[in-house]
Amino acid sequence: MRITIAIIAMLLILTCITPFIQAQKIPVTFTLGWVGVIKFNPFAGYAYGIYRSALYGTLFRYDENLNPVPWVAEKYERIDPTTVIVYLRKDVKWHDGKPFTAEDVKFTFDLILKYKGAMSRFMTGVKEAIVRDSYTIEIKLKEPIGPLPWLTSVYFVPKHIWTEKGITDEKCLTYEYIPPIGYGPFKFVEWKPGEYLVLEAFNEFFAGKPKIDRLVIRLFAEHETMIAAFRAKELDAVAEIPASAIPELEKISGVKVIKEVIPRFDDIYINLARNGSQHPALLDREVRWALLHAIDVDYLINNLYYGAPVKAFSIIPPSFGRYYAKEYENIRPKFNLTKAAEILEKAGYVDKNGDGIRETKDGKPLKFRFWVYNGFPLGARVAEILRDWWLKIGVDIDYVLMEGGVLWDKISKTTDWDLAMWGWTVHDESSILYAWTSEAAGVYSSSWLQDVKYDEMYYKQLKTLNDEERAKVIKEMQRYIIENVYDVTLWYTATIEAYWANKWEGIAPKPGGAFRPYGHNSLMYLNIKLKEETTTPIPTTTPITTTPTLTTPTPSYIDLTLISLIAIILIVIVVIIAVLTRRRKRE
Repeated sequence: MRITIAIIAMLLILTCITPFIQAQKIPVTFTLGWVGVIKFNPFAGYAYGIYRSALYGTLFRYDENLNPVPWVAEKYERIDPTTVIVYLRKDVKWHDGKPFTAEDVKFTFDLILKYKGAMSRFMTGVKEAIVRDSYTIEIKLKEPIGPLPWLTSVYFVPKHIWTEKGITDEKCLTYEYIPPIGYGPFKFVEWKPGEYLVLEAFNEFFAGKPKIDRLVIRLFAEHETMIAAFRAKELDAVAEIPASAIPELEKISGVKVIKEVIPRFDDIYINLARNGSQHPALLDREVRWALLHAIDVDYLINNLYYGAPVKAFSIIPPSFGRYYAKEYENIRPKFNLTKAAEILEKAGYVDKNGDGIRETKDGKPLKFRFWVYNGFPLGARVAEILRDWWLKIGVDIDYVLMEGGVLWDKISKTTDWDLAMWGWTVHDESSILYAWTSEAAGVYSSSWLQDVKYDEMYYKQLKTLNDEERAKVIKEMQRYIIENVYDVTLWYTATIEAYWANKWEGIAPKPGGAFRPYGHNSLMYLNIKLKEETTTPIPTTTPITTTPTLTTPTPSYIDLTLISLIAIILIVIVVIIAVLTRRRKRE
């Protein structure tokens, strides 16, 4: 009888708690698809969108019009021509709960200044950082300079963790930093290289907790598989998709496609290293000038990218207003294969053996290695078209698709390459110009250029405090790059993204795209939320069976409150049964 009563009691308990169990919050998860590279150490570069909008943050962020506004810092002021004082917010915390202080800023700045890496280009002209108090940092400049790109483009690392781990020297450039401890709106949970990254909302983020509980980024090797996963509703959004996918995606009910021209250009890198292992003909300006004549950018934009990007002529995009050298746009030659062939012929490059490929005077064929970033939308097709055009002028290429990390290491750390196709995100007008300086060669350069005249112009613009005069110097630098063909800019990128708008709202496409892995948008993921009519999260769908290696991850995210409650109930039930059984035996 007592056991029967106990069973009835247990059933009543379960009936009472069932609504509570059902009411337990299912984590609101936003899953994004990328074809790209993620590294967690900001000294190594890559994935600036994750640094800026999820894990870390900058002292100032960009607003919709690319104007800097306070973010991790409350304000800054120049107290004299070579001294800048930055006042930090007092409510910023690292993800381990420790306060973010001026000591962390100084620690990061000191490493950047001492060891050249991805963030060095933002620190040109900085002499030292001095801690005034826990939330005030003094930045001393080497001399009076105009731009301060470190305000909007440097990400910080925790002094207390890195010093404990002994990451206080050149190891800062190669340290994997897993798990990363940041101070942004999301904290690290789980990482499976090449497959997915799981981040969780940080409750103590200074600008307010994100509206989603979890951000999952799934990595793909190529765009077609990613788009298929999006169509199957495995993904809530996809970033940087090919323009060829626009017509199909726009027909799908509930899907919104974002097309946004952003401060970035896609280009062809040219190895200009002195004593490098590149094809020697690339050091001849006439060869580079001929190749430039044999590229029809308008054709590529209109036939491959549905007219979405904007034709580029310079490494400074039009969005940078007064610094854009619009008056020099006509310097770039028009597509003319006949003219290109004439330039090569006149320069002494002729086809001596009749195989259709011109040779140098010492008989070396004009055949170049051509490496393409595998995340470059339609990159292989662009390379094939370029090869067709260049074959008509007696030049051949051997193109290879490469993963971004591998490609960048080969380009930036070695001189054993010829041409490569990728692009640059332009954070500000000064740091992009830095990438072609001699100081950047071998550190963070896509050209290995060492040109004294260019270097002089770079430092002149840096030290010119009158903005109108500085703009003139910057325009001359753009003209110099174009005339010498130190880079081949193709187009200012139109980032094309898509998401399920019938499920999500709060998407912020400006500045620089809503989901871009290398973007400018600090608020990218902060305000994403389920639409009111879909407030109950939809469980992740079954992955596409034809792509088992890309299944949706099951992250290590568990509702401890619910598990604790169930455990307590089970313990109580076991105790009751044990007590009743013991009493029954006694009776």
